[in-house]
Amino acid sequence: MNGYTMNDSEALIRTFSKFISIGVIATLIQYVGMIFFIEFGKLSQTLSSALSFAISAIFNYLLSYSFTFRANSRHSTSLIKFSIVALSGLVLNTVIFYLVKNNIAIHYIFSQCIATAVVLIWNFYFNLKWTFK
Repeated sequence: MNGYTMNDSEALIRTFSKFISIGVIATLIQYVGMIFFIEFGKLSQTLSSALSFAISAIFNYLLSYSFTFRANSRHSTSLIKFSIVALSGLVLNTVIFYLVKNNIAIHYIFSQCIATAVVLIWNFYFNLKWTFK
């Protein structure tokens, strides 16, 4: 067997569902911020993507700590770990966004969707296994 009981699988599915729910809201914050920075702030698309990612990460941390993973660890420890995962996710997001946007002729929103999908898996894995453990 794979070493997981039905309860472990159910708990993982519940946690992932919560992660996705919070992630949807954080993603909306990111996309609205990105569009605002691009269309009204006249910032570059790559900088706008990075800034809005950082803003949504703050929201994501607060709800991940208290709702998704129900961490018992101290904020000082969890926040440092979350920041490392978020910064690595930011780098991954920015690199993927830049590469897709500049190498494939698609709208910046679609470039961001691709980056978001990759970073979603990255963040869930490392937050589950390391940040809020």
